[in-house]
Amino acid sequence: MITPALFTILPHQPFVDVLAKTLLDKAAGDPLALARMRVLLPTRRAINSLQEAFLRLSGGKPMLLPYMQPVGDVDEEEMLLAGWLSENARITAELPPVMTASRRILQLAQLIYRYHQLEYGRNARMDQAAQLARELAALLDEIAREELDITNIANIVPDNLSLHWKVTLDFLKIITQNWPDILEQEGKIDAITRRNRLLNLLSQHWKASAPDYPVIAAGTTGSAPATARLLRTIARLPQGMVVLPAWDPNMPDAVWQGMDETHPQFGMKLLLQGMSCVAADVQVLGEDNAVAHPRVSLLQAALQPATATANWRQEKIDWQAALAGCSRIDCATVQEEATTIALLLRDALSERGKTAALITPNRDLARRVSAIMRRFYVEIDDSAGIPLKDTPAGVLLHLLSDVAINQAAPVPLLSLLKHPLTLMGLPAGQCRHLARLLERKVLRGYRLAEGFAPINNEIINSKDISDKDKEALSGFVEQLFNLLSAYIQKMQLKDTQFADLLRCHIAVAEKISTTYEGKTMLWQGEEGEQLASFVHEVLASAEGGEVFDAASYAGIWSALIAGRTWRPRYGLHPRLQILSPMEARLQLFDRVVLGGLNESVWPMDVGQDPWMSRPMRSSFGLPLPE
Repeated sequence: MITPALFTILPHQPFVDVLAKTLLDKAAGDPLALARMRVLLPTRRAINSLQEAFLRLSGGKPMLLPYMQPVGDVDEEEMLLAGWLSENARITAELPPVMTASRRILQLAQLIYRYHQLEYGRNARMDQAAQLARELAALLDEIAREELDITNIANIVPDNLSLHWKVTLDFLKIITQNWPDILEQEGKIDAITRRNRLLNLLSQHWKASAPDYPVIAAGTTGSAPATARLLRTIARLPQGMVVLPAWDPNMPDAVWQGMDETHPQFGMKLLLQGMSCVAADVQVLGEDNAVAHPRVSLLQAALQPATATANWRQEKIDWQAALAGCSRIDCATVQEEATTIALLLRDALSERGKTAALITPNRDLARRVSAIMRRFYVEIDDSAGIPLKDTPAGVLLHLLSDVAINQAAPVPLLSLLKHPLTLMGLPAGQCRHLARLLERKVLRGYRLAEGFAPINNEIINSKDISDKDKEALSGFVEQLFNLLSAYIQKMQLKDTQFADLLRCHIAVAEKISTTYEGKTMLWQGEEGEQLASFVHEVLASAEGGEVFDAASYAGIWSALIAGRTWRPRYGLHPRLQILSPMEARLQLFDRVVLGGLNESVWPMDVGQDPWMSRPMRSSFGLPLPE
C-alpha cells in the first residue's frame, strides 16, 4: 500500500512561491516535465497567483507552465481534453445537464405557492414564495455538498424539541417529496450534485488507472466529501502530492486529540484520519523549516481548543516580535474606516511595484473603499464583483418597476428620469434639461394624484411655465406615457405570468434607454452583456409558470437577480485588490489591511438557520453554520 504523500507549507512562508520552486525542482530543469504536471488549486485567483510566482522565479522569462485548474470547478469536456478521463468513462457517465439557478428558484417558489393554497386554503404572495425559495435552494446546496439523502430529513425531529420544528419539517416535505420528482421529470440535476459526480468519476478513474504524470493538489482542505475523496486518491498516486495550507506540524498531541469542528484545522484532521494518517505524517516544504515565526506561535496558542488552554501560562511567546510590523487603527465610523483603508492602499502605490490588499467579509466596507479609490482615479479589483442589480442597467430595471407599481409617483418618476440610461430617443442633455424642468415647475410642492394625466393638467394650467416650455414638457410627458403605459397597465393585473411581464419590462427598458440615434444602451458594455445573458436564462426558465398577481413581480425579479454579480475583466489596477477571507488564501501582498474587525463581522454572524436547529443539523449530518 502506497504511503500518502502529504506536505504542507508553513504559514509564514509565501505559499505559491514555495510551491512553484518545489515544482521547478521536481522538473529538474526539464521544461516539458513541468508542462506535463497537473496542479489543482482552490480558486482561479490562486491559479493566477501561482502563475505570477513562476514568473518571479524565472526572472520574467517565458516558460511552459503546468496545467492548472480549480479543484471545485471541474468540467467534463475540459477533463476529456486534458486526458483525465477515457472515452469509456465518459460514455458510462452520461451526466444530465444542470438545472439553472433561475429555474430552480421559480420551481421552488411554485411549490411553496401551492403548499400555502393546499395547507391554508389561501394564496401566498408569489414574491414572498420566491424569497423563501432562495433559502430552500441554499439548503439543497448544503445537503448536496455533504452528499446526504434528502429524504432522511423526516427522521431528525426528536420528541423533546419544540412543536414548531415539526411544523418546519412538514413544510420541508415540499422538497423531500417533490424535488427529486421535478429533477427526474425535467432530466436535470443540481449543479453541486453534478460537480460531486464528476469529482467521484475522476477519483475512480485515477484509482483504476494511475496517470503517468505528476498530479499535485495544493491549498485545499477537502471540506466537501467529494473533494476529500479526490485528495485521498491523489495522495496515494505514484506521482501524486497533496499540499495542505498552513498545517501546524508542531501541534501538541493534546491539541490534536481535543480538536473539534470549531477549530480552523479540523477539516484537515478529518482528511488525515480518512487516510489513516497522523500529524507527523505531513512533511514540510520550503527552506528554514525549523525556525517558527513568532506570529505563527501566537496564532497556535490563540487557536488552541478549550481543553488545551491550561497551557497558556507556560507558552513563551515573543509578543513584540510576533506583532512587529502590525498596526491597529480604531475608527469611529464605517466611513472613517473606509477612508483610512483607502489612504493606506493609495499610499502603497507610491512605491514602485508594491502590492496591497484589503481583506474583509464586510461588503458595505468594500464598496465604500472602492468608491473612495475612484476619487484617486483607481479602479480596484474586488473579488466579490458588483451585484448585477447595482449596475446601471440593473438599477434602471428596478426603477421602471418602482414607477409602474407606484403609478408614476413623483419620487420614483424623477429617479427614473435622472438615471443616466434614461434617454427616450433624445440627446442626453435635452433629456436631463426636461427632467429638471419638470421637477422644478411641476413636481415640487403639493403631491399630484397618481398617473400622467394630473401631471399633464398641471403643466397646461400652470401660470409659471412659458408657452414654449409647456409645449416641450407636454410632449416630454406624453412621450414618457406612451413608453410606460403598457407596462403600468400590466403591473395592475391580478392574473399574469412572469415571462409575459418580463418581456414587457425588458421591451420598455430598451425603448427608454434608446439614444436619439436609435441605439439601445441597456445592453452596452460588459455589465450589459452579463445582464442580457441573465435575462435570457430567466426567460427560458419562466415559461409555463404559475399565474399570479402582478404586484409580486418586482419581488420575484429581486429574488432571481440577488446573488448575481458582474466582475469587470479590464481596467482594474494590477497592484490592488479587495478579497474575502476565502479568496485571500494562498495570496501574497506587500501590505495587507484587515478591515471590519468587529463582532458579528469577522467572524461573521451566521444568524439562525430557518430550517434546522443545531442539534437537528448534527443529527442530519450537516456541519455547523460557522
